[in-house]
Amino acid sequence: MKAFTEAQMEAWRDAATRKPPRIPDDAFERFAQIRSIEVAVYPHALLLRMMSRHGDVADVLLNPVLARDLAAMILTAGQSAGWLDEKGTVVIPEFDPLPDDPDAS
Repeated sequence: MKAFTEAQMEAWRDAATRKPPRIPDDAFERFAQIRSIEVAVYPHALLLRMMSRHGDVADVLLNPVLARDLAAMILTAGQSAGWLDEKGTVVIPEFDPLPDDPDAS
């Protein structure tokens, strides 16, 4: 017996196209800062339990399609931002100093 069907995968892909509202540019400070994550894996889902810096817990169930998409998004975004290298290792990015930076010489 298979853990899920092609029809379920297609439904998950269709559901994933219905995106939530765009994240506003000024939302950074309002988002919960996650400090730790616990993961449980099932044949048909990935369960994430995330704890914020304030101790709040959020539980999320991801189907295999979303779990794969999330993994790819994290890798791509981290590499674009400069804090993941080509192997997915966290690195400290270098940035050009801003013109008004007093330490820029």
